[in-house]
Amino acid sequence: MKKKEISNFVVYLFIFLLTMIIAIPPLFRTFVPKKDTSLEQAKRKAKIVLLTCNKTSDDGLYQIDAKTKFKDGNVTNVTISYSTIDMNTTNTPQTPSVDPNTPGDNNTSVNGTISDPSVDFFRSLMGVTIQDEATQFTVEMTPSVLKENSDIPEIHNYFNLLPNQRKYYEGLGYTCTKIES
Repeated sequence: MKKKEISNFVVYLFIFLLTMIIAIPPLFRTFVPKKDTSLEQAKRKAKIVLLTCNKTSDDGLYQIDAKTKFKDGNVTNVTISYSTIDMNTTNTPQTPSVDPNTPGDNNTSVNGTISDPSVDFFRSLMGVTIQDEATQFTVEMTPSVLKENSDIPEIHNYFNLLPNQRKYYEGLGYTCTKIES
């Protein structure tokens, strides 16, 4: 009889252990829930919008492209590029010939660099990244540029909220498109 009691004890112990293995995981899920990572990732994933605007300069010498990147509704980066328009289709040189010693209008290319009043404005700013080549001028600005040049009111025009930014560019004659991700 002693052997039967031992085997019953082993069976009851085995049933108890099996019950615990089956019952513990649902109890832990109930009382210690796992954080929902997919919901947190969706919240953390920022909404990124790229506003791309372009136009030809008033004098027809430059193609101007302005790209503004928004993250969660705030401007994170502004890139403005001026490129000379290839005039080879009319059998004229790409860069108009200008004597640097004679005064001319501000919208001509002198010595292979782009000269425009807006470009001069960007050159005067502190904290901007500028690439100035013979046929292209590119300026990159971040919100830190806004802080460094807070005394210049015109700089605020490039760091508006998305609807206002689009209205600003379209008011200057740009054609704008918006890409969201």
